[in-house]
Amino acid sequence: TIPISKYPDSSLSVYLDRIHSADQTFWNGIKIGETGGLSPNYYAYWHKVRYYEIPNSLIGVGENHLEVFIECRESEFRCGMFRSIPLF
Repeated sequence: TIPISKYPDSSLSVYLDRIHSADQTFWNGIKIGETGGLSPNYYAYWHKVRYYEIPNSLIGVGENHLEVFIECRESEFRCGMFRSIPLF
C-alpha cells in the first residue's frame, strides 16, 4: 500500500530492478507492466530491469496498491526481487 497525499505534478513510475524470473505488475488492480511470461506460456526474463510508468489516471489520493506477481521455475537460483527495493 502506497499513500499519496496529493495528485502528482508529473507522471510516476515504479522501478523494481530485476526480478527472477517473470512478473506481472499491477497498480490499483490494473496491469502496468509485464516482463517474461507467466504460466501457461512461462518464459524467464530475469536479466531485464523493470521500470513501469503509472498512468496518472490510475493514481488516487489516499491509499494506492502495488501488486507484483512473480513466477520462477528455476531450481538452481533464489527467486523473487533482487538487487534493490522498489522505488517510486
